[in-house]
Amino acid sequence: MEKESADVEALTKSVIEELEPTALEKKIVMETTFVGDLQLDTDTRLVRIILQNLLSNSLRYTKENGKVFIRLSGSTSRIRFEVEDTGVGIPPNEQGSIFSKLYRATNAKEIEANGNGIGLYMCKELVEGLGGTITFVSKLGEGTTFTFELPR
Repeated sequence: MEKESADVEALTKSVIEELEPTALEKKIVMETTFVGDLQLDTDTRLVRIILQNLLSNSLRYTKENGKVFIRLSGSTSRIRFEVEDTGVGIPPNEQGSIFSKLYRATNAKEIEANGNGIGLYMCKELVEGLGGTITFVSKLGEGTTFTFELPR
């Protein structure tokens, strides 16, 4: 792991820009909110991978004309990242397995046949490797919010 001082607002904006063509194709609006000091000593390569994965999933499982909200907030001890979507949500009986290696929710398989079930597992491993935590809340048919926090 190679830590460096990073402006995670700029990093997040760069990931959003990479994924903008997918959002435009599906007419999904991506809204951002950045609050507080967003400088962080971290491995930017790993944070980029986490953001790419969470945002890609949100875009993949949000229907046309949906919304994805990206919120970052900095406190004295940590930076909080939230990726919320108006997507299909995760079935309640499958939520306990969502971070398991090779696991894909049944409704995810129906929407997108391709996928290997490694993305969210990898996100959890990377976040924890950076000393952080990752959680989510999801309501079937309404959407999901993934939140990860990294220490300063």
